[in-house]
Amino acid sequence: MAGGRLSLGVSWLALLVAVLGAVSAPEATPSPSPPRPRSVAEGTPTDGHLRHGVRLPARTATLRTWDPILHRSPSRAWRRNGTDRLVATLARVARAHA
Repeated sequence: MAGGRLSLGVSWLALLVAVLGAVSAPEATPSPSPPRPRSVAEGTPTDGHLRHGVRLPARTATLRTWDPILHRSPSRAWRRNGTDRLVATLARVARAHA
């Protein structure tokens, strides 16, 4: 009886789908990213560089950057780099004076 077998096959398939859906694989938890190394200013302000520098956002709710050369906001990205400590200090001061 082809109709009975087909019906039985569909029933088994529906049961298999229901069981597999109920027993889903656990969600993969993202692995924590490795800690970022501290940034360091090496050399002098006129003859130095940043190691692991951090970019200050162009604009936040409490902070705007200004480009004194082009007389515009925001400042160009390459002018907004600093140490992680400097960027955190600027963000904290901007929040305190908002």
